[in-house]
Amino acid sequence: DLDELGHQGLLGSDWVAKSGEAKLKLNGNSSGVSDRVDVHAMEAFKRAALKRAWTVFSSWPSDHAIKKSCAAFIEKHAWVRSAALYGVLRERYGKGWTEWPKADAAPSQQRLDALFSENADAVAEAAFFQFLAHEQLARLRSYAARQGVRLVGDLPIYVDLDSVDVWLNPGLFDLDDKLQARCVSGVPPDAFTELGQLWNHPIYKWSEHERQGFGWWIQRLGRCLEQSDVVRIDHFRGFAAYWSIPGGAPDARHGQWVQGPGLKLFRALEQGLGGRLPVIAEDLGYIDDAVRHLKNESALPGMCVLEFGFGVPESEGDLVHHPDHHPRFAVVYTGTHDNEPVVQWRQSMSMTDKNNLARFFDHEGLSDRDFAWRFVELCLSSRSQLAVVPLQDLLALGAEARMNRPGTEDGNWVWRALPEQISAALAAQVRGRVEHAARLGHH
Repeated sequence: DLDELGHQGLLGSDWVAKSGEAKLKLNGNSSGVSDRVDVHAMEAFKRAALKRAWTVFSSWPSDHAIKKSCAAFIEKHAWVRSAALYGVLRERYGKGWTEWPKADAAPSQQRLDALFSENADAVAEAAFFQFLAHEQLARLRSYAARQGVRLVGDLPIYVDLDSVDVWLNPGLFDLDDKLQARCVSGVPPDAFTELGQLWNHPIYKWSEHERQGFGWWIQRLGRCLEQSDVVRIDHFRGFAAYWSIPGGAPDARHGQWVQGPGLKLFRALEQGLGGRLPVIAEDLGYIDDAVRHLKNESALPGMCVLEFGFGVPESEGDLVHHPDHHPRFAVVYTGTHDNEPVVQWRQSMSMTDKNNLARFFDHEGLSDRDFAWRFVELCLSSRSQLAVVPLQDLLALGAEARMNRPGTEDGNWVWRALPEQISAALAAQVRGRVEHAARLGHH
C-alpha cells in the first residue's frame, strides 16, 4: 500500500499524488472505478515506487526505528536473504535457475557466499521489499484481531520449479541430472477437464523429506501460520496419493497414482509446530478411503461445497456435499474460488439440481439477488462448524466476477470488489443472517 509508505516517510507527497493518478489511469476510466485489476501495469508502477522508497530508506541512519525493524526481520527469517538473492539473479538472467550457468544453478556454499557478497546491495533492496510486505500484512492481521476477525490463509501443496525453494533444495525434489523434473504434478481427467490438469510442478522426493524430519514442511507451514490464523492446504489428497505425470507430457492423461507421505508428515508437523494443527484439508476431487482415513487420523476438517450437493452423486463420497450429509467437523462453502459464483451456477443447473434444491427452498421465479441470498442462508444453516461465503455471492454477481477457471491460464484472479459495493447495509445484512444462523462468534 503506497499510501502507507507515504505516511511512514518512505515516499514523498509527489509519489502519493502519482499513486492517486495511477489508480485512475490503471483502472481504465475517468472515474477511477473498475472491477478488473491490470496486474502487470500495477506491478510496474509499484516497482518504481518501491525503488524510490528504497532510496529514502538507504539515506536513513542505522538507528532509525524502521531500519532497526527491518534488520530484526531479516535476522529472524533466514529465508528472506535467500529469496532476495534468487529474485536478483532471476531478474539478471531473465530465466529460471535451471538455465543459469552451472556454477550458479547448482552453487557450492563458497559460490553462494560469493553471490551474496557480489550482489549485497541488490539483495538488501529485495529483502527490504519483503520486509515491507511482511510489516503491512502483520499490521492488517493485528487490526483484524482487534476486531475479532481471524484470517484464513491458503497453502498450495506444490511449489514451482522456478523458485528459490527448488534452487536451494534440489535434493528434496525428483529432478534428473540436468535438474529437470522427472515427473510433474497434476490431476487426472474428470467431469471438468477431459485431459486432466497438467500443473507442471516438480514432485517431492518424499523419502528425503522424511529422512530430514520434514523440516522444510515444518518451516513452510510455520511461516504461513505467522501470517494467518488458520491455513487451508490445497490438494490435501496428494498427501495420501498424488497423480504423477512424466515430465514433458503434453497433458495429464498418462500419469499414475503414487503413494504420498501420509500420516508421518502430519505427525511431524504437529510435533514441530507444537500441537494440533489449525489447518483445513481441501479434500475435493477424486477422494477414496485412503484420503478419508488420512484426514480423520490427522484430525483435520474437510470441505463441503454446496454447489456440488444437488446433482447425481458419482460416488458415495460425493454425498458429503448435500446439506443432509454435512459433517459437523467440516467447513462448508457455497462455492470456492474455483467454482462459478452462485448466480452463474444457477444458469447451468441441471434438472436434477433444480429438483433437489427445491426441497430446501422454492427457487423458481426468484431474482438473482434473492436466489443468491437464499443459497447463502442454506450454507449458513449447515451443521458444519465453519461456513465460508465468497463476496461474489453476497453481492449476487455472476460470470463477470468469477475468480478462477481451473485448467485455464488467462483472465483469472483479476476481479475485485468496488468500494461502494462494501456498504454498511451489506454488513448489516450479513450480520443479520449470521446471527439468525447462530454463527455470530463471541471471542
